[in-house]
Amino acid sequence: MLLIRPLAKRGLHAALCVLLSIVGLVHASTAHAQGPVPITLETRADPIVAHSGIGSLVAMEGDHVAVVGTNGSPFLPGTAYIFNRHTGAQVSRFDPTSIGSLRPFNGIDIESDIAVVASQNSDIVGEIPGTIWTFDVATGQQRHTLHEPPFAQESITSFGRDVSMSGGVILTADPLQGEHGLGYLFDAASGTFLRTLGLTTARGPGSWLGQTLEIEGSLAALSESPYDALGNNSHGVVLFDVETGVESGRLVVEGDYRIDSIGITDDYLVLGRPRMPHPDDVIPEDSFGGWTGVIEIYDRESLELVNSIYHPLANDDTEFGRRIEVDGDYLLTSLDLNSQVWLYKLSTGEHVGEVVHPFSHGMAGFDLQDDVIFAGSPGTDYFDEKGDFVVNPGAVYRYNFTPTPPRVAGDYDGNGIVDEDDYARWHSSFGSSTELAADGNDNGVVDLADYTVWRDRVPLPVANSVPEPGAAFLLVGVLVSIRASRPRTSR
Repeated sequence: MLLIRPLAKRGLHAALCVLLSIVGLVHASTAHAQGPVPITLETRADPIVAHSGIGSLVAMEGDHVAVVGTNGSPFLPGTAYIFNRHTGAQVSRFDPTSIGSLRPFNGIDIESDIAVVASQNSDIVGEIPGTIWTFDVATGQQRHTLHEPPFAQESITSFGRDVSMSGGVILTADPLQGEHGLGYLFDAASGTFLRTLGLTTARGPGSWLGQTLEIEGSLAALSESPYDALGNNSHGVVLFDVETGVESGRLVVEGDYRIDSIGITDDYLVLGRPRMPHPDDVIPEDSFGGWTGVIEIYDRESLELVNSIYHPLANDDTEFGRRIEVDGDYLLTSLDLNSQVWLYKLSTGEHVGEVVHPFSHGMAGFDLQDDVIFAGSPGTDYFDEKGDFVVNPGAVYRYNFTPTPPRVAGDYDGNGIVDEDDYARWHSSFGSSTELAADGNDNGVVDLADYTVWRDRVPLPVANSVPEPGAAFLLVGVLVSIRASRPRTSR
C-alpha cells in the first residue's frame, strides 16, 4: 500500500495534466504579459543638509557620499561636503576659498579615502586655468592640485570640464586642447601625471575629445564630436586602456546628436544622448526642437547595441539622459529640470521604479550604489516681487530601494518557499480573476493549471499531505476557463 498510494495519485495527476492541456488551449488567446517589475521605495529621510545650491553634483562610494553646493555660477565658489551615507552626518568639508580660489565646481568623484573636484577654465574675471583638487575624505584637507601638463599649447582651454576616478586613477580631459582635444590620467594618491590619451589618435579638427568621460577599472571612455570636411557631425566614444594609454576601441553612434553622459559596468557601455529624437518623431527641417532624448546600452566587449531607452514623458523641454549613473544591472537617470529620477535595468531596458522629489525646482546630481540612491535638489536664491532676497534652500535626500526578488514558481504567498500554505492560497482563490496571487501561469485567472504549477514544484511529502482536486474542481475549472475565454457580446 505504501507504493500504490503515490502511484495512484500520480495517475490522477497525469489525468489532470491532460485536461489542463485542453484548458490551456482555451486560454491561449487571453494570456497577458507581465508589466514592469516594481521596486520598494522607503519613505525619504530628512535632508542631510539644506542651503542654496546644495546637491548640484553627487557621488557615492562605500560609506560616504560627496556633494557639491553653490555650483553653476562663476561668481559663486563651489564647496564640497562629505557625508556618512548611513547616518547623514557631515564628515568633512572642502572649501577652496581657504586657498584663494573662488571657483565653481563642475565635476566630483570619490573613492576610498580620496575625493576629487574639478573646475574648468574661466575667463570671467581674468584668464584662470582649469584646476582639479584632491582632498581627504575624513578631514577635508587638500591633498594635491592638478593642472594641465606643461606641454599643452593652447592658452584658452577647458581642462577640468569633467572628472572621474577609479582604481586609484583620475581621468579628466581638455576638449579644446590642440585640434581635437586630449585626455589625461593622474595618480590619485600622489597627484602625479601619468599619461596622455589621444595624442597618437588620428582625428580631424574639432573632435572635442572628452566633453564627457568615465573611467572604470582598466577602461577609460571619452566622448568625441568630430566634423568631417563637409561639416557633418559624427558623434562617438573613444576607448583607451588605462595602463598603456593606447586606444582600444571606438564606437560611432547613429544620428547627429551629442553624447552628454557615459556609464560603464562590467558588461555594458551606457550613453546618454539628451537631444536624440524618438524614431517615430517627425521634426521640421527648420526646427531645432523635437528631441526627446535616448539612453543607449551597448555590450562592453562587442560594442553592439543592446537596448535603447526612451521616456514617455520626454519632450523638447526635458532632455532625457543628460545625466546617468550606473551600478551593477541598474541605471539611474532623470529628465532635465524635473523632480524625478527613474530606475531601469540595463539587461532588459525595463523601467523598474522612480523617485519623486519633495521639491518642484528640479533634479540635479544623483548617484546609486547597492540599494541606496542619493539625489540632490539644489535651491535657487531669488528676489521676490517686493524686491526682498529669498533663500530657496536645496537639499540632498537618501532613498532606499529593494529590487523585488525573482518570483518562485508555485510560491503563492511570496515567502520564497513552495509549501502547503501556497496550496491553501490557491484553494481559497480558485476561480478568481481579481485575486491573482495564485495565478501561477499568468493567464488572468486562478485555475487548475496553477495547481499543476504548485504540484510540480512542491516536495513530494507535502504534495501527498493535501488532497487532489476533486471532480467538482475539475468541472469548475473547465467552466471558468471557457467563460474567461469567451468573447463578450454587446446587447
